[in-house]
Amino acid sequence: MLLEVFRQAHHIWRVRTHSIQVLNQVKMSSGGKDAKPLSKSSSNSESKLNVISVKPLESGSSKYVRPVRLIFNLDGVKNRIWDCMKIHDSVAAVLYNKSRDKLIFVKQFRPAVYLAAKVDDPVEGKIEAAVGESKSPPGYTYELCAGIMDKAKSTEATMKEEILEEVGYDVPLDSIRLISSFRSGVGVTGSLQHLYFCEVNDSQKVASGGGVDEERIEVIELSPEEAKKMMYCKDEEAPASRPPSMLFGLSWFLYEYLPKSQSKRKECDNNLDSPVQKAIKK
Repeated sequence: MLLEVFRQAHHIWRVRTHSIQVLNQVKMSSGGKDAKPLSKSSSNSESKLNVISVKPLESGSSKYVRPVRLIFNLDGVKNRIWDCMKIHDSVAAVLYNKSRDKLIFVKQFRPAVYLAAKVDDPVEGKIEAAVGESKSPPGYTYELCAGIMDKAKSTEATMKEEILEEVGYDVPLDSIRLISSFRSGVGVTGSLQHLYFCEVNDSQKVASGGGVDEERIEVIELSPEEAKKMMYCKDEEAPASRPPSMLFGLSWFLYEYLPKSQSKRKECDNNLDSPVQKAIKK
């Protein structure tokens, strides 16, 4: 079982490497480093992912995943075996542009999603991306702006950096508010994610975003009503796959933040129309 975990981890790494090469070729053919991120229509390309080989992941060869086998027992009962992955903890943020009443998401290709959705046997040789089988291009996701905790920085400072790199907003550190923190991938990784909320405005937009290095991120802006339509549907019916943290963050915004914000706005408007305020205006 551990060997299978090694194989799958290495396979994901190989697909990621090849996908970066393919996307870089697309980038170069469409204008080099100044080219715009892939649009919703062009991201569903006919590029092929060609897995050359599959080998066990050598110990210590990855900066991102570390397969381990846990042998344990509970209350002295029979020993059990559980294969796990040790990965980095992470941060994510619900971003709301108040200037234009838009929620901000990122769209990107996720090799692991591609494998899980389209490949029956991830250990076999060639893999060809299916084209036109669903509304969602294979392997693409709509996510919250997010990043891993791989630097000696606080969670808030990491989130601030990711917001600037991925979507191009330079926000004050104290505007990044914690919603919750939770464990994800509890069957395999159990990593900790810190979920934040940050309200932004057009004056804070200082760059186009899109990520750094080989990242190929498209910034997606949706109204609350548009975003709500992505929540209650099958994965294949959505514009792209949506991870649980994105759906949780969106639910919090729609059913916690938005009603309270609208209530405060209505209360403020009522106060402006009160007899006292009218008398002051006179």
